[in-house]
Amino acid sequence: MDGGDDTCGFECNICLALAQDPVITPCGHLYCWSCLMKWIFKSHSNNECPVCRAEIELSQLIFSNAKLKSPSDSRSGFECNICSQLAQDPIVTLCGHLYCWTCLNKWLHKWNSNSTCWVCKDVIEENKVVPLYGKGTKSHNVSGPGSWSVPAGIACTALSLRVSRFVQLVFSSIGALFWFGRRTMEIFMTRVLPVIAILVILHPSLPRERKNDLVEKVLVFSLCSWVTLVIWDVLKGNFKRRQKLSPTMEALNLNPTTTPKSCLPKTYFLKAPLLPCTFKPTVSPHNCQIHRRSFKKTPFSLTTACKLKTPQDNKKNNTKSNKIAKQIILSEGGPPPLAEESGGAGGSEESPAKLGSGSGVMGLVKRLPRRVLSVLSYLPLAIGEMFAIAGLMALGTFIDQGEAPDFYFDKYPESNPVLGIFTWRWVLTLGFDHMFTSPIFLALLALLGASLMACTYTTQIPLVKVARRWNFLQSSEAINKQEFSESLPRASIQDLGVVLMGAGYEVFLKGPSLYAFRGLAGRFAPIGVHLAMLLIMVGGTLSATGSFKGTVTVPQGLNFVIGDVMGPIGFLSKPTEAFNTEVHVNRFYMTYYDSGEVSQFYTDLSLLDLEGKEVLRKTISVNNPLRYGGITIYQTDWSISALQVLKNNEGPFNLAVAPLKINGDKKLYGTFLPVGDVNSPDVKGISMLARDLQSIVLYDQEGKFAGIRRPSSKLPIEIDGTKVVIVDAIGSSGLDLKTDPGVPVVYAGFGALMLTTCISFLSHSQIWAIQDGTAVIVGGKTNRAKGEFPEEMNRLLDRVPELVNSSLSRQSDSIVG
Repeated sequence: MDGGDDTCGFECNICLALAQDPVITPCGHLYCWSCLMKWIFKSHSNNECPVCRAEIELSQLIFSNAKLKSPSDSRSGFECNICSQLAQDPIVTLCGHLYCWTCLNKWLHKWNSNSTCWVCKDVIEENKVVPLYGKGTKSHNVSGPGSWSVPAGIACTALSLRVSRFVQLVFSSIGALFWFGRRTMEIFMTRVLPVIAILVILHPSLPRERKNDLVEKVLVFSLCSWVTLVIWDVLKGNFKRRQKLSPTMEALNLNPTTTPKSCLPKTYFLKAPLLPCTFKPTVSPHNCQIHRRSFKKTPFSLTTACKLKTPQDNKKNNTKSNKIAKQIILSEGGPPPLAEESGGAGGSEESPAKLGSGSGVMGLVKRLPRRVLSVLSYLPLAIGEMFAIAGLMALGTFIDQGEAPDFYFDKYPESNPVLGIFTWRWVLTLGFDHMFTSPIFLALLALLGASLMACTYTTQIPLVKVARRWNFLQSSEAINKQEFSESLPRASIQDLGVVLMGAGYEVFLKGPSLYAFRGLAGRFAPIGVHLAMLLIMVGGTLSATGSFKGTVTVPQGLNFVIGDVMGPIGFLSKPTEAFNTEVHVNRFYMTYYDSGEVSQFYTDLSLLDLEGKEVLRKTISVNNPLRYGGITIYQTDWSISALQVLKNNEGPFNLAVAPLKINGDKKLYGTFLPVGDVNSPDVKGISMLARDLQSIVLYDQEGKFAGIRRPSSKLPIEIDGTKVVIVDAIGSSGLDLKTDPGVPVVYAGFGALMLTTCISFLSHSQIWAIQDGTAVIVGGKTNRAKGEFPEEMNRLLDRVPELVNSSLSRQSDSIVG
């Protein structure tokens, strides 16, 4: 393209106009598809290129997917798919995408090491790309396929790119370590980087090569960071360093009178399981010096004697003891206590085995269930799961469900993403077009169910077990430590029990002690709430994976089989015998408001078995479905299928009716009654429009209004010499069919949830009392209504009768006896 030809576009080499439906031959010449087909099939018998006379094979033609830079300008040419400018030195890949030669080289050799197409990610072989020869295009400095050279300064090998990237990441990790610190780096690598990698992998709009590149960067940065941390720990002396003695133990000055012949290493000397000893300090006035000064904390020293037993002494049944005198300087923070001896030599030999048994693979396997349960029962995790499920449900109501892919292509285009990132790729890749059966939604439900079961097992069941125990408090001090405590100076514990029984408490007496409780059902209620929520989730999952659904529009008087209409939704969907039932539409009719608008529409249905016998008949309407054998048939829509007309007293003829698109939600249907020769290419006739089943509007051959007739009125109308009678308008019933085995389970779960939620508000109150002479010490606590509990206790204690002197003597005699 030189001078003024730079914008002349890509012209067909046959018609010399801008190529329409451009196609490129293997020899690199551009044509319109129609021009090339006319050339091959009409003008010449040999499949030859019109320009270079090279043989053309139709299977090797490349259909260009190039974009017009401006469709209104025929001289604007085609855009490069990378730079979005008019292609310079145009070249076409075998997948049909157009690029500038320079842009394609940069993409293949500098930006992308996988040699894939920028648009469709198909593999590109450089020796198989086709340079485009056309009017006004620059000529390529090539002598044959694959012989051109890469422009200078563009080539960059993958090895050099990876080396430079690795060096950059190494210095980045070192800089991050010095800038943020070791702890922050460790948290970043263990928590943040995995989340980033997962988000990159799940991102639907990123090209596969871009994902690979980003994930590779994350992994290399993680590796560099870990290596940097290990080197840092080694240099700082913190990597697997030997356990050092505490400052207090380093101050030990051992002056042994007799050196024991111990076969143990020095590091074992401080481990009690391997070296049991009887440590009995004896303090005497002549060998103990304690120095105390006001306002100062100074260590004190004492000299003590102890017997140190070695394994050899233990095997000889402690025949001889080695006395070692030690001078110990103790500070405010004493050394770690030595473990108690396990009883003789046998205990000292079994202790290492016990330590080793829990440190191997079996120990890890045994600890794993407890770790998993503790993580699943973590309350913030369960709350996060519930918020995530609620967010997905809200997103499912925002995104239209069950539509065709073209619908999402148009509504969420990549050219105008919602919030800058949300496109149709998110919807189709993550299954948001069927949100409530998508793997993400079902996985979150399963995770929430696991959290509920873990919380029930680790928290609620132990609480119930503790609450069911009848424990008597035997001391007044323990009772006074309760949330509420009071003392009745002149009362009887039996009278207190009678009062508590009248208030609904379960009372137990054991000697001078009393225990009472009320509202134990409130402790069981959280378990019931969890089970109800599990039941709801099981029902929802069963609905999502075991249902059938179908939609059909049936004209009046026709039949359909239920199994032919309904399709499975999930992998648990199994048909039943009711699927063989045949449905017959006896009648479809509508009612109207005074204004003429449709008020309600009805369908009279009959269900027939395999032998043709009617098993059920019902007239359904909106919000009044038919249920049979677990199948529910809903009335959802209507339409007009045909008009029955008489033409010049001939017929009746059934004219098919088609829906017409108009603005808004209004419905309009139309049909055409031909007049004259129906085989003529210019057929004319009478047009008929219907808004509903109660009136038909007719127009003559010129499109002028001719009149209105009601079906079944039998009033003729003459239009252009043709007598027309509207016999009937045949309506069609729109039906939705569905089987949902999870509905009873969900209803049962919601009923149980409401019941257990109400029960959970019951307070579990516990009361303890003890007779202390003539006084009764009373204490109690509750898990709910902590403000009302003291008031209730005061009212109950006011009802306990006060004992007089004679009663006191009898009461004391009964307690003593």
